[in-house]
Amino acid sequence: MSPPNKPLHIVTPDLEPLLKPIGDLKPDPANARKHAAANVDSLVAMLRRFGQQKPIVIDAQQVIVAGNGVYLAAIKAGWTHIAAIQTELVGADRTAFAIADNRAGELSEWDADTLPQLLASLQADDADLFEATGFTASDLTGLLGDDEPSAPPEPTIPEIYQVVIDCDDEQHQRRVFESLKQEGHACKLLTL
Repeated sequence: MSPPNKPLHIVTPDLEPLLKPIGDLKPDPANARKHAAANVDSLVAMLRRFGQQKPIVIDAQQVIVAGNGVYLAAIKAGWTHIAAIQTELVGADRTAFAIADNRAGELSEWDADTLPQLLASLQADDADLFEATGFTASDLTGLLGDDEPSAPPEPTIPEIYQVVIDCDDEQHQRRVFESLKQEGHACKLLTL
């Protein structure tokens, strides 16, 4: 006689009472958020490293309202159970919540000084932990930018063509100036 199948999941202890069989849940067919393979793989790495730290949200029909990506990642990770809470929202409120849940994260931004420092520290301390963040080494390189300051641009000096005429005296200077001005040249008087 073989031992009964043990449920597979990794959740924080407070979520244990919320566990539901993954097979009982259904992805939202109207989910407007698509999950590329890279996104699901990132979530799998996160689940494997940290376990499930927050529940997904389902409705009374066991359809996932928020957390479709985590659900897909849990399936890919081979989980049999996932923590879920049931919302009382229905209709347009349910739809608006699902959209707002996804949109809220898009409206925030990373601190361009802090994030690269934190990621670099994680990468140096623990490569697996760094990988669980969903960032790649290439992402980090892009965030850190070029460590060497670029050379300042060469100053541009406008091209000006000038003629300097040595004059015998002030009278001669005046005559040359007037003559060149009458010919349409831009002239300035300069006495050194």
